[in-house]
Amino acid sequence: MNVDDDMKRKKNGRTRWRSIPFNHPSTFDNIAMGTDLKSKVKSDLESFLKGKQYYSRLGRVWKQSYLLYGPPGTGKSSFVAAMAKFLDYKFADSCVEASHQCSAD
Repeated sequence: MNVDDDMKRKKNGRTRWRSIPFNHPSTFDNIAMGTDLKSKVKSDLESFLKGKQYYSRLGRVWKQSYLLYGPPGTGKSSFVAAMAKFLDYKFADSCVEASHQCSAD
């Protein structure tokens, strides 16, 4: 399937998701964050990864949440990209407003 076919499918309403390569440059090595906080976040993420069986035994949903806030351009998306790379996880970007056009970068 090529890009044109993908866009036609999107227009016809048969799909809502489109996959694109994740090429964000942010990592924990290059984001602007204090060294101590960066270490705490990485440690928290590693602990979360190790706790999957624990959550399962308790009958809880295995998930981790961070509340990020601030004006545009303050590093929220870069922080999420760095976490996704650190965890080797997939990254999803979505638009909340129907009139807003999401960019691929």
